[in-house]
Amino acid sequence: MADLSVNFCGIKSPNPFWLASGPPSNCGEQIMRAFDIGWGGAVWKTLGKPVVNVSSRLGAVDYSGKKISGFNNIELITDRPLETNFKEIYAVKKQYPDNVVIVSLMTESKKEWMDLIRRSEDAGADGLELNFGCPHGMCERGMGSSVGQEPKVLKEITSWVKEYANIPVIVKLTPNISDIIVPGTAAIEGGTDGLSLINTIKSIIGINLQNFALFPTVHGESTMEVIAVRQSNQLHFIWLELWHEKKILQCLYQGLVESQPGKIALNFLPWERQLFRYAQQSCTMVTELLKI
Repeated sequence: MADLSVNFCGIKSPNPFWLASGPPSNCGEQIMRAFDIGWGGAVWKTLGKPVVNVSSRLGAVDYSGKKISGFNNIELITDRPLETNFKEIYAVKKQYPDNVVIVSLMTESKKEWMDLIRRSEDAGADGLELNFGCPHGMCERGMGSSVGQEPKVLKEITSWVKEYANIPVIVKLTPNISDIIVPGTAAIEGGTDGLSLINTIKSIIGINLQNFALFPTVHGESTMEVIAVRQSNQLHFIWLELWHEKKILQCLYQGLVESQPGKIALNFLPWERQLFRYAQQSCTMVTELLKI
């Protein structure tokens, strides 16, 4: 069998394919199931102050006669207690020491960042992902994409984390911005070890014509959603070319959302391996493949 192992930002992984932070990486059982069938790593669903998620929080896009050509969602960060998450992270790393577990984090104050970093490291995390990309629910509180769209704030928080963390730090960027080079450069100036392209894209997939609420609708109401479709992969290619032109050849990995992750992954691998130390994430569409 071919050796697909990678060393990304000092993190050794048996292969470059990781679950992205999201529904497929919400708990230890899901991640262990993924490792059992060959995934090299996983980014734990974002930890912060637990929230209350609604149901149903997923919608689907049908296109050109095809069912579910893309997903959208109004899901927030973890709604499970932090203590439960950290216990499961410890258990996963103990049982799968050779697989990668990255912990995604999102919070507000410097003190809260320091606490989450310490607890992540104590649980055995291989690295940290700073979620500066989530475009709904959390950005209204000054987190997620509201940080990703403010380079000065992004740089400052990244520097806080790098000052305190003893493991590699990866900044997850938002696509909901005119020029992604700007926040990417700010993250590098803040000291990040790696960059992640990209979080999901704000969208409206349809309107309930009975009550004029957006889909998905919960008790007759909804909000701006984010979508994961094949077309988002085009942004990856465009922005990777921009990174190459600007010679910002820092560590990078993809956040892919695609119904055929294996096929799409093969499109990225030969091109990116020429430019970056590389690992690749897959997210929402993996839910079906893992039967989560």
